[in-house]
Amino acid sequence: MKWAITGLVALFFAFLGLQYWAAQNEVVTQLEPTTRHFSPAIEAATEEQLIQAPVAAESQFSRAPTVSSTTDEETLTAHEQRVLAAVEKFKDLRDRELLIALSNDPLAQDLIADILLVMLEQGYLEANDTFATRRGFEGFSPLFFALMASENMDAEMLNRFLDLGSRMESNDEWRRVMARQSDLELLEMWYESTGLGPEHHQQLFNEALQAGNMAFVDFILETKGGKFDQLTFSGATAERIKEGVIGNKSLTDESLRDFYERSKPEQRAMLQRNIIALHEQRLKQIELLLLHAELSDEERLQIERTQATLLADIQRINDFFAAQGG
Repeated sequence: MKWAITGLVALFFAFLGLQYWAAQNEVVTQLEPTTRHFSPAIEAATEEQLIQAPVAAESQFSRAPTVSSTTDEETLTAHEQRVLAAVEKFKDLRDRELLIALSNDPLAQDLIADILLVMLEQGYLEANDTFATRRGFEGFSPLFFALMASENMDAEMLNRFLDLGSRMESNDEWRRVMARQSDLELLEMWYESTGLGPEHHQQLFNEALQAGNMAFVDFILETKGGKFDQLTFSGATAERIKEGVIGNKSLTDESLRDFYERSKPEQRAMLQRNIIALHEQRLKQIELLLLHAELSDEERLQIERTQATLLADIQRINDFFAAQGG
């Protein structure tokens, strides 16, 4: 079962990001039998996490038309055929077994939201079933998990989940997940339906920094009038991210080569994408800090130096993989 537990932990990393789980300083206690704490530093990412857990990846699957149970099979696109094949394969799985399948089976890659939606439409899942629990939170419903799996879900797909009875919430876990979304219509639906207001703007603003999501920042500032609230990134989360940026250490050539040599040839393209994604996530946080954080001159200079270092590191890493032939 070791591979299954690893895959499941990797799935949670992929969808909430290394930064998020490090911030929580706790584990998915119902799923992982041993306590593990993960550092957001790139040096601390293990080979297995880098290979299996794409961080903040820009998946486009939720924008594609999702096949319904009544679609004529002869007219299905390749995308739709994959969705139906996955549903057929996973339809009898529940809870932890379904999560493991979604995290490990190549058939589910980039299709998780689509698969969950069709499983709901075809009656294999209930709208507000709980997939898993984490200490203090039991809301890993199909919709919540679909949002974890996609930073690009649009309002059309969200409406399909809601039409099937899915509920949205405004608790801390939902705020963290929604802070990774970019579709303004979807964000508007969530904000208005869950009773959020100006009293929540500071927390939402900080969650946007955690996610490195400029679209969510603009939603709070412009669409919801947060610019009149004099918002700035503040509190423990903002300080931790700022300190992490200032203290950022480059991935050494030795560590990079070690990751590469211990990975299988078929894993190396994903390894490269995930290492780059970690750097790009930090760069997005840097951009937000420089725009909206209260920084001393020295802090601003240090953050700009880290920005330049990360950009150089990305080029160095891409050059390394190109020299290895992928």
